[in-house]
Amino acid sequence: MNKLDNFQYVEYWKSIHVETADEYAAVCHPDKPSYFNRFYDRIQKYAVEKCLKYAGISLADSKLLDIGCGRGRWLSYFQQNHKAYTVGIDLSEEAVSACRSKELEAVVGSVTQLPFESNAFDVVTSITVLLHLPFDLKPLAIAEIARVTKPCGKKARLNQRIVQAAADVQKMPKYMDTPDASLPLAATLEGENLVIIARKL
Repeated sequence: MNKLDNFQYVEYWKSIHVETADEYAAVCHPDKPSYFNRFYDRIQKYAVEKCLKYAGISLADSKLLDIGCGRGRWLSYFQQNHKAYTVGIDLSEEAVSACRSKELEAVVGSVTQLPFESNAFDVVTSITVLLHLPFDLKPLAIAEIARVTKPCGKKARLNQRIVQAAADVQKMPKYMDTPDASLPLAATLEGENLVIIARKL
């Protein structure tokens, strides 16, 4: 499968929520049955919980931005399970409208040009989102995430990787795997305020 160019990337994620009725399929695997995507969702939530515990991060009362929020599954999850104040951003107007219908705060926009002030969030999450960006947009996206995160804030990301880390992860300095490589969903840390969760396949 070829990497989408910038135009194709935007158009794909704008259209997927129009064409795909199932909330999980739209953001997980559009070509898989509902039971598969619900199982996949549980795996992702397990990974996020392991990461938060491993890194000692509490989301309670934090202002959290979820990049690529889709129809709000992570916004709801972090609100209900971690008592965070959440805001989402997504390329899709349909997805943002679905969030708002659930009384979740979300805006239409791109990770490469976040419509928020600098140092606005305690926590920024990106759950299997940055891997979909065209390669030339990744540095800008990471810079924008860093800009809107408070100096002592946390950035959390869940990503699949096969043997090697994704290109945007490899280029980050001081990248290291967790000492417990036996974990099927292994947390990785960089510095004091970036948490990356990489699923080893």
